[in-house]
Amino acid sequence: MSGSLLQVEEGMIMTRSNNLPYLFLAGSFTIIIIFKVIPILSSLLISFYQWDLVSNPLFVGFNNYLALFNDQVFLLSIFNTFYYSLATTVFSVIIGLILALLLNKKSIKGKAVFRSIFFLPAICSMVAISMIWMWMYDPNYGFLNYLLSIVGLSELRWLSDPKLAMPSLILLAIWANVGYNMVIFLAGLQGIPGHLYEVAQIDGASRIKQLVNITLPLLKPTTFFVVTMQIIRSFQVFSQVYVMTQGGPVNKTEVVVYYLYQNGFEWFKMGYASSISMLLLVIVFVLALIQNKVFGGNIGY
Repeated sequence: MSGSLLQVEEGMIMTRSNNLPYLFLAGSFTIIIIFKVIPILSSLLISFYQWDLVSNPLFVGFNNYLALFNDQVFLLSIFNTFYYSLATTVFSVIIGLILALLLNKKSIKGKAVFRSIFFLPAICSMVAISMIWMWMYDPNYGFLNYLLSIVGLSELRWLSDPKLAMPSLILLAIWANVGYNMVIFLAGLQGIPGHLYEVAQIDGASRIKQLVNITLPLLKPTTFFVVTMQIIRSFQVFSQVYVMTQGGPVNKTEVVVYYLYQNGFEWFKMGYASSISMLLLVIVFVLALIQNKVFGGNIGY
């Protein structure tokens, strides 16, 4: 009898132990459901309606999605976003990796100071950063035009010239993202076993060969993470466009999220804006799958 009671008690303890992790995860799952899953499903539902937040929603089926492919401004915003994302990702990832390689050397003094300086933009408000860079880009008294005048070059209209507006935003984005990428790469570099480099040096491998055959392959999971996060952040670009250019000049800096904002909160086309958000979700998801395929589907060591 006592043996049966003991087995029952042990079973109850095991059941409690098995359910305990789910109890700890319940809070996180609740937050994800409330602030992620429900908004996505709501946006998907609204995308099938024509709604201005005042009148009753009118069901239009896939008309919002079909209209997107005939909307020249939306198609231009897709192109601008890809252009912005590609340039920002390539340069910020490469520069971040180079800085991480330099700061990972033991011979560098004051590494903590340099890390803090480079990482500082990542924790600053993008609105504040955009305001500062607007001053730097000012055609009349901006810092960049002042530097150009010192070397005898003509002043540039960084944000009002259709050819320079998007490169100007890209330059800001690279500066703002390099520090974050550098810190992540530093973490990846410090996780590489040091004896691998010692063996390579004994075998007479040059620094270039060590970089190509040891560092870059072992940084593959870190690179996957950095590139994925950078592309997601790039496709979500909004603050600097809203503060600095409002999509101009002549829609040269019109990006998807800003166009979504205009449709939803300026023109009150909530169904159309929701369809844009759904299409953006699909694009980012597909890009993540492509990156996973490019990196061999292996994000672990």
